[in-house]
Amino acid sequence: MVQGKICPPMTFVTFMHKSLRIGLIIIASGLLLPFILQTDLYPFLRYGMFAEPAQKGLSDELFLIGHESEPGKIEVLSADLTGLEPSTLQYLARNHFYRDESDKLLHTLASPLSGGLSGHLYLLRVRDGDTSTVASVSLSKSAGKP
Repeated sequence: MVQGKICPPMTFVTFMHKSLRIGLIIIASGLLLPFILQTDLYPFLRYGMFAEPAQKGLSDELFLIGHESEPGKIEVLSADLTGLEPSTLQYLARNHFYRDESDKLLHTLASPLSGGLSGHLYLLRVRDGDTSTVASVSLSKSAGKP
């Protein structure tokens, strides 16, 4: 005869409790494991056999609002004159440029500027040191447009 405790037989209820605990541990680790591996293992996969070669980033482009009061002389206006933050003006100019709606942006910007300025308003695009005029609008003509 064996001295000591006698283990009770495993009932269905205790089996279900153990199975439930094991199942919850597996589900919790399955949900947390990707977040752990993301910082430890996944960054190294970029340098694997199927990784794309490193490329030089896209060139930076900058959009400026120019004002021509005298023929041949364009001066860059600060974003504060338009009532917009510089980053917001860049976003709007880039967005309108790629949707081919640069004239619409200039008409919108010309409305508040037409009171204090005369001449022409230009949207300038600076990319890789090359400046090009994207669109222009006359301030006297656009003063009445919304």
